[in-house]
Amino acid sequence: ITIGGTNILTGGIVTTLGTITQDTVTFTSANADDPAFILQNTTNDAQAVRLQFKKNRGAAGQDGDNAGEIEFYSYNDAGTPEEIKFGNVVCEIHDATDGEESGRMLFQVANHDGGMQTFLKATGGSLDNEIDVEIGRGAASVTAVQGTMSVVGNATLAGFILDGNTITGVDDSSEFTDDDAHIMTSAAINDRFAQINADTTGTA
Repeated sequence: ITIGGTNILTGGIVTTLGTITQDTVTFTSANADDPAFILQNTTNDAQAVRLQFKKNRGAAGQDGDNAGEIEFYSYNDAGTPEEIKFGNVVCEIHDATDGEESGRMLFQVANHDGGMQTFLKATGGSLDNEIDVEIGRGAASVTAVQGTMSVVGNATLAGFILDGNTITGVDDSSEFTDDDAHIMTSAAINDRFAQINADTTGTA
């Protein structure tokens, strides 16, 4: 290996000024919690280490190009253990249009049958300062929010929309009940919100 013009190791790896040209490099250890790959910055400032992934196809980028990927593998408990990819993080080009560049981040896990599915997807969107996010995968997915969740804007929940103090899109057959266990229609729910807003005694 030649770094900065100094040959520090020979054999199999071609280098130029600190650049290693090699398909695969493997670090292996038989010790617990090893090998550890550590990048440390010791400069007395507010900046830190950078780990960069760069895709250069030698031509213009295309929508869907992967910019970088991190994969997580381990073994299952088959009679002859099989190596399975249990997790994946992908960053790709969402829109390569000059002046309208947007990216997409995908966080994925193996779900039940070893297939890789996205549980968190963030897309740069179609407007400046807009990022669209999807959480979970499929109708059977369960997302638990610990603590308080704040929503800025509208929240669409199971077919009805909470927008400020107005509820719209509620099927009148839905089992929303008042204090007397009567089924409340969307109009009745909106009336209750109006009553609360108008009430100054706090007893609505």
